[in-house]
Amino acid sequence: MECSKIQKLFKGCVLVIFYIAISFQANGQGLINGRVMESETSGAAFATVTVLNVTDSLMVKGAITDEEGNYTLRQVPGGRYLIAISSVGFEKVYLDAFDYESSQTLTMPVTRLNEASHALSEVVVSAQRPVMERKSDRYVMDVTASSFQADNLMDIFRALPFVQVQGDGISVNGRSGVLILLDKVPMPNATLKTILETMTGDEIENIEFITNPSSRYPSQVNSVISITTKKSKSFGLTGSIRSNFSQGVKARGLLGTTITYRKEKWVAGLNVNYDGRAGYMTSNGYRALNSDGNRILFNESFIYQSVTYMPSVRGSFEYNINDRHSVGLQANTSYTHISRKSFGENRLSFSRELNGPVDSVLVSDSFEYGYRMLQNYSLFYNGKLDSLGRSVDLILTYTPVRNRETSEMLFQNMIGPEGNILEQLRTVRNINPNQADILIGQMDWELPFSSKWNLTTGAKFTLSKNNTQPTQEVFMDGVFVQEDEFSFIILICLNNYDYVPLVHNLKHYELSSKFKFGRIG
Repeated sequence: MECSKIQKLFKGCVLVIFYIAISFQANGQGLINGRVMESETSGAAFATVTVLNVTDSLMVKGAITDEEGNYTLRQVPGGRYLIAISSVGFEKVYLDAFDYESSQTLTMPVTRLNEASHALSEVVVSAQRPVMERKSDRYVMDVTASSFQADNLMDIFRALPFVQVQGDGISVNGRSGVLILLDKVPMPNATLKTILETMTGDEIENIEFITNPSSRYPSQVNSVISITTKKSKSFGLTGSIRSNFSQGVKARGLLGTTITYRKEKWVAGLNVNYDGRAGYMTSNGYRALNSDGNRILFNESFIYQSVTYMPSVRGSFEYNINDRHSVGLQANTSYTHISRKSFGENRLSFSRELNGPVDSVLVSDSFEYGYRMLQNYSLFYNGKLDSLGRSVDLILTYTPVRNRETSEMLFQNMIGPEGNILEQLRTVRNINPNQADILIGQMDWELPFSSKWNLTTGAKFTLSKNNTQPTQEVFMDGVFVQEDEFSFIILICLNNYDYVPLVHNLKHYELSSKFKFGRIG
């Protein structure tokens, strides 16, 4: 194949992908918002807002108000609900029951809280712990005092006003560059989403959202989310079993157990979870293109149904050598199976004007299936060098990642306005296998030398290896045949008629080091 023809074919595919890959607005995701006040002029900061099912009072969604008392509840399914609002030092409020449709946006009336009154002469009052506490450089969430025990970490983050979740990305106060620590151990980005979706609120003691990180963290880190898990305070064997089931458009279930064994100098924990979920998403949108004076509208509707199963195991061991020195080990393993029941229906129609007659429709259905295997092993040491607070942390982390995801078309046809097939287009299958290995070594020193000054220094070593080979196959004579020109192959044009496949497997090695030196007051 001539190089010029390859380039033309490539440009043509890019244009098709450009027109298909447009921004969509998801339907079927409800939104409820409102405001809670402590007084006529002061909003109730960090009050807990929960949506309860009227029939059984089970929690459907939860959120926490921002510092002005505003709250937003997203992705609320249709049903009949009531809203409960609670805040430390105030009486709990229940709003009137209401019927809700999943696609609507509903603004609730402003709610005014009343201070709680106690008969101190007759009753001993125990102070309730606040769910959220605001400090100078961080927010601290006491998960044990919240109503988010059955939610996973990703859902808890979505309920917080200062945390934004977009797809797999997380930002704090609108700033990206978030470092997540699990019991003081940094979590690699490769395993982050899996850990956040498999950890539930009943496993967590508290979460600190550090909005002004000290110089001990890398310069590109704008925020730190430090998660502290529960550790049994009782000696011997303790444990719990949990289950959670929710039903929206599709169903989701979680079954898990936590086992802890504690001795005087060491504690070991094991968490086993099995998460099964069925997802449903619909989207639609359009894009206008003016070409040679002609206006063309691309209208797309897309329906995607997914079925995934995610067993995961997380273990930890910590040994206190003495009051100042401790060592530990963390291990996380998760396997995500994407069933062949995951199915997408895509309809791309072409017309001259919005809501006008359709010239033709590109119809394609496809299966999505595969797996993702994520593991993370961390060995750490923490030493307190003296009573002034001098300390050293050593962390060694190894993360292997194994992925293989496939998108397989059933057909791809161009349909006329009357429903007749104008053209049968190529049916393709895209396979994306990936293997990655990440090794990180990190050392941090805290060296305070007076009551006001502190010296922080550290070093970080990273070695990563990535091997990937995405391929595309076309359906011919009853079988899929690989197309080299659309697979992961680097082509070099020797002349107008020849090309040479240089690389079939991409291997990328990265070696970097970091030294951080700074002082804070």
